[in-house]
Amino acid sequence: MRDQLESVVYSSLTLRLLAILPITIVVTYLRFFGARTDTMFLTTVTTTAILAILAVTVLAMRKFPVNRVVLGANIWIVLAALSLVNGWVLVQQYMFHFFSEAGFFLVIFIVGLFSMYFFKTGFIGIPNRDPNVVRKYSLYLLFATALAMLWADYFRGDVNFGGSLPFLVLALVQWLLMQRASKLNERK
Repeated sequence: MRDQLESVVYSSLTLRLLAILPITIVVTYLRFFGARTDTMFLTTVTTTAILAILAVTVLAMRKFPVNRVVLGANIWIVLAALSLVNGWVLVQQYMFHFFSEAGFFLVIFIVGLFSMYFFKTGFIGIPNRDPNVVRKYSLYLLFATALAMLWADYFRGDVNFGGSLPFLVLALVQWLLMQRASKLNERK
């Protein structure tokens, strides 16, 4: 029994790590190298986009719940890679210059809106017997995402304060909201 439990925990942990690996690679690259126009950035984003697609596919095949914030981050990576590889200059201008780090959170916000209207688990990603709980906590997370987008816009061009910090705070807020929504589900 204990071996089965450990394998479930480890496989769950492995799947969660697989989901965040692409964004971790991109953020690490941007933190240490920073340039957005060179060949190395193109290679990094393209490779991580392939990894992001693979991660989401593996999660879907294993019927593992996809974290909506991480899904939004992975979609941003895929959009960035497509715009760079295909030379979509207008998309690049919006993603990297006009929106900059805030564009990253804009994609997560759009994923949140879509999730709220098309999935029973909403943006928060937690099944609950009461749809009002899902809606309420999804709205809280959507509001936190909007705040992260504003924060990122204020610190435009600063990968640490405009990208990494608000993403980590958003992930923490999501985790706290998920814990709270789960507790409400257990009480009923």
